[in-house]
Amino acid sequence: MGKFITGKELEEVITDIIYKAKKTLMIVSPFIKLDDYFKEMFNKHEKNPDLHIILIFGKNEGLYSKSLSREDFDFFKKFPKISIVYVKNLHAKYYGNEKMGVTTSVNLYDFSFKNNIEYGIYKETQFSYTFNGSFDSDVFNFSWDLTENHPCVFVRRPIIQKSLMGLKTKYLGAETLLDQSHEFIRNKFDISPRLNKFPDVLKENDDLKFKGKPSREEIEINYNNQKKEYNNPDKEKASLNFSASKSKYHQEDIHVGYCIRTGEQIDFNPERPFSYQAFKSWNYFGNADFPEKFCHFSGEASNGETSAAKPILGKNWRQAKSFMDF
Repeated sequence: MGKFITGKELEEVITDIIYKAKKTLMIVSPFIKLDDYFKEMFNKHEKNPDLHIILIFGKNEGLYSKSLSREDFDFFKKFPKISIVYVKNLHAKYYGNEKMGVTTSVNLYDFSFKNNIEYGIYKETQFSYTFNGSFDSDVFNFSWDLTENHPCVFVRRPIIQKSLMGLKTKYLGAETLLDQSHEFIRNKFDISPRLNKFPDVLKENDDLKFKGKPSREEIEINYNNQKKEYNNPDKEKASLNFSASKSKYHQEDIHVGYCIRTGEQIDFNPERPFSYQAFKSWNYFGNADFPEKFCHFSGEASNGETSAAKPILGKNWRQAKSFMDF
């Protein structure tokens, strides 16, 4: 049976739900604004690949950033397993993990906790999480359904290496599969991505390209942004420039290079180690440290030791450097 809570007890329950979550943390709140205390509650999970943080927010169709600011958006991006979903007509508030949950009036908003009269119904339970998204709790079920019927704006997943027939796992890092934060802040984003289209975790060497169909507007915005970034003199070398101008490394008949994603022959240019098609695939996420498959200099398999930032295997670097000193 549920327990009525308010005031300081309500805050303690909600912070316990966040701090003590092990496998699943569901937060439904139209408005989100974190103070240092709430950030500290979340920071406990910064390197926990086992915890899936599901953040559902909404309201403010005219100015989305009022519901979730750029600062707080960037704060949540660091967690290895997180999904952020936008529901434009959301008004409900709910906080739950695998052992406890509270349906309440309070937003995850610092002002609300410090100044408003808020209350909620708290219940301890045992959620039975399964891969099809079903939970013992009706409220958790309903909240999960929201993620399947409304657009994702950010998805990040841990990369896991399995060995010994899957009995042993190793956390290798995390990869952002979808990031519409900049488009969202500008009140323009793709409404088609759904949470059920993304994997729960990533395995080593997975193709991480989002499979959803992009809109014409999304592609045009993406490539317009690319052009602006390419003309930025401060852009990092790891960001690849496929403009029409010749690179200092691009000279005929000096050395053939290889695409670090597909292995096909291309011009040798460590600043542009992808074929154009592979570059478009890479640029969807733009992670310069994402492990690739081949050495740009030799074409041999790199087993994930190359990336856009480091396209040449270390053992080949001295020889490759001789072709770059013009």
